[in-house]
Amino acid sequence: MSGEKVLLIDTEKNVLLAYQTVLEEEGYTVDIATSDEEALNKLNFQGFAVIITESYLKSKSTLNLVKKVKRLYPEIYIIMISAVLLKPDTYEEIILAGVDD
Repeated sequence: MSGEKVLLIDTEKNVLLAYQTVLEEEGYTVDIATSDEEALNKLNFQGFAVIITESYLKSKSTLNLVKKVKRLYPEIYIIMISAVLLKPDTYEEIILAGVDD
């Protein structure tokens, strides 16, 4: 999958830059967004194979973003990361919203 375009979404720029550095060293083309709106705007103009997002963005609900992306771009693989332990029902809700991993 090296060479594929990845969109990273997180409100913390330091986190984004760390992930971006690692992924680019592995050969991926990486773009970043710090909000739902910025991410959706980039999705409208660029083709991404993968989205990696934090599970709790500070603006809108991340699940709403995931649902919208899956409705508009069902081919995009979505990976959600979290710094908190998720309850089983929350995990199930995330998967049902369309998160792939």
